[in-house]
Order: sequence, then C-alpha cells, then structure tokens
Amino acid sequence: MIIQPPLDKLMKKVDSRYTLVIATAKRARQITDQDKKINKPVINAVHDIMEDRIELDYSCKRAEKVAVAKVEATEETIEE
Repeated sequence: MIIQPPLDKLMKKVDSRYTLVIATAKRARQITDQDKKINKPVINAVHDIMEDRIELDYSCKRAEKVAVAKVEATEETIEE
C-alpha cells in the first residue's frame, strides 16, 4: 500500500508526527461533523493538510492543544 501523499512531504507541514496525528484527527472530525456521509474523512484531512487548506495553531506550548485554526474551502473537501 502506497501512502499518498508521502509521509516525508507531510512532515514538512508540521513540527512532529504527534502534531500530524492530532491535526489529522481533528480535521477528520470536523469533516465528519459537516457531513456524515463523506467517505474516508482521514484521507480528506491529510489532503487538506498537504494542500495548506488549514493552518495549525502552535500558540500553546502543550502539544495536545494543537488545533486546526483556520479552514479554507471547507465545503470543497476531497471526496474519495
């Protein structure tokens, strides 16, 4: 199985793997909350991070407080 987009490219968008996991989970939850019928919200969330559709808030030093701060084109998430 090939991961798309590649992990090395995703890691350039965040400061750690932990941040990537938390941001992906939070964005996937936002996508699911918007529309329960969307398939593969995690894949859509990863694509949103890769394509800079969201910004991550690093203002708090505690890693568990990293949150999706801004979402651009929330209605235009990739449906796969």
